[in-house]
Amino acid sequence: MTKLLFVMLLFQLNSTIHYGLIYRFDIETRHNPITSYLTDASNSLLEISQLFLGIAPHALYLHDHFSGYDRILALTYTNQNGEEQWLPFVNEQGRLLAPNWGRVHSMWANIAVTPTINQVRLQKFIMKVTAFYGHQLGLNLNNTEFHIKLKKIDAPNDWVYDQLHKNFAAPWTTIGHARWTHNVITFDLPNNINSL
Repeated sequence: MTKLLFVMLLFQLNSTIHYGLIYRFDIETRHNPITSYLTDASNSLLEISQLFLGIAPHALYLHDHFSGYDRILALTYTNQNGEEQWLPFVNEQGRLLAPNWGRVHSMWANIAVTPTINQVRLQKFIMKVTAFYGHQLGLNLNNTEFHIKLKKIDAPNDWVYDQLHKNFAAPWTTIGHARWTHNVITFDLPNNINSL
């Protein structure tokens, strides 16, 4: 058991040094034959450790990854009684709900809602989310209007007391709408979404 834990520790250490230091600080390792060989060996170990142990070789979600993330987007819809309901995707606090963690969360936070939002990518992902949850909730997509909500948050580099709950309490603003008609979605979104 000790040997197994030691091997796992070496795999994790390799991943941390390779991507947490060398890759992150852009240290050149190919000019010297010894460091070039070590880099190749490290890359081989990374493939094994990711495949068999799930040790991901990237520095995603470290603090500086969130630099510029100062808004959250969510989706609601108007039900048959005229009441606004939250899709079970991002809740009223701004938290992504289960089972949308992992790959879906990564796509939402790294493709759709980035520090500089690309309208085409955002619309594509809103299309997927509304189609999926519209079906899951038994909504008639052709009679349902979806609302795109935005919440401004703070993501300071330094620790701020109770920042999480301050971000939870921030107000939502409806910035646009989406509507399906005969299996085609149309959007009413501002062109200046990055300045909101």
